[in-house]
Amino acid sequence: MNISHISVSVLPVLHRFGGGIERRINEIAQRQAKQGHRVRVFSIGDQTEIREVRGVEYNFLKCPTCLPFRHFEFQHKVVNLVKRRPDEVLHSTANRKGWDEQIGRGQEGPLLRLFRISRRQPDAALSLL
Repeated sequence: MNISHISVSVLPVLHRFGGGIERRINEIAQRQAKQGHRVRVFSIGDQTEIREVRGVEYNFLKCPTCLPFRHFEFQHKVVNLVKRRPDEVLHSTANRKGWDEQIGRGQEGPLLRLFRISRRQPDAALSLL
């Protein structure tokens, strides 16, 4: 089974000072890979790169924008990658409704629209928050 885990956009999953969400995603992903599943983890990172650790493919995405726009940038990048290779299971740690609208139905959800507006007109995007 193909499984993807989407982390939060604050700390990288393999960061040594990672919090509970990051550690839990790492533990679950490694356990699933050990059971023979194909597992991807999407995480914020210092640079965009793919690493394989203990059978898990970690996709680190560099998002240079500042908070709160980093959340939208991260989500936008993940949506584009997940649409290229859909998985049977998609586990997101935050904003389930936004992921369903953008990936599940293949439509542009409100967060993706907000991210696109923020790239063109940051002040307009802030007024929508």
